[in-house]
Amino acid sequence: MPNDCVDWQSEFRLTPPSGALPYEVLAETYDALYGREQAEKYRAALSVVGALHGRVLDLGCGTGLLSLYIRAELLVGLDPCVPCLRVAAERGYEVVAGTGRLLPFRDSCFDAVFSFTVVHEDPAMVFEAIRVARSVVVVSVLRKVAELLPPIVRALESWGSVNVVDREGVKDVIVVACRGQAKGGPLEKGARGRGGRVRGQVRGER
Repeated sequence: MPNDCVDWQSEFRLTPPSGALPYEVLAETYDALYGREQAEKYRAALSVVGALHGRVLDLGCGTGLLSLYIRAELLVGLDPCVPCLRVAAERGYEVVAGTGRLLPFRDSCFDAVFSFTVVHEDPAMVFEAIRVARSVVVVSVLRKVAELLPPIVRALESWGSVNVVDREGVKDVIVVACRGQAKGGPLEKGARGRGGRVRGQVRGER
C-alpha cells in the first residue's frame, strides 16, 4: 500500500461481537447471504457517483463484493473479519484488519470512501470517512435504524453536497456526499468493474 496513505498501524479487536456469526462461518457464507442485497445498494450508489474512481477505501468491506461493480486504481478494504479479508484480497484488495472508529490512514488520501451497512454500528465512523476522503463519501444506513440518518446527513453536509438515495426494494438508504470534482463515471449497462490490480495481504492476522 502506498506510504502516503498509511499513517500508523494499531491493534484492533478481531473477535466478532456477541451474537454474530463466527468469522470463519461468515466468510464462507457472506456472498450467499448478502450478495444480492449488497448488489442493489451498490447499483443505487453508483448510479449517482459512477463506477470509475482513483484510490478507494471500502470501509467494512466484508469479502470485497464491491470490487465486482467498480473500477479503481487502488482498492483498499478494511474489516475486522480476517477470514473475510482473505477473500477480499483474492479479489484484488489491499486489506487492513481493523474497525472504522479510528482509521490508520492520512487525511484526504482516498478519492472515494464507500461504507455499506456499517456506520449504524458506530456513527462516529462518518467523521473518519470524511477525514480520509478527498472527493466522495458514500454510506448506507439500514431502514430499521433510520433515526440515525439526520445526524449522518448533517455531518456529510458539513463536508460536501449531499444526495439521499431512497429506492423501493433497496434495504438501506444511501447517502452520497461529493466535494469538488469526483473521478466517478457512469456504469455502462451490462458492465462490471474489477478492483484495483494491487494484490492485498491480510494484515493483523493472529
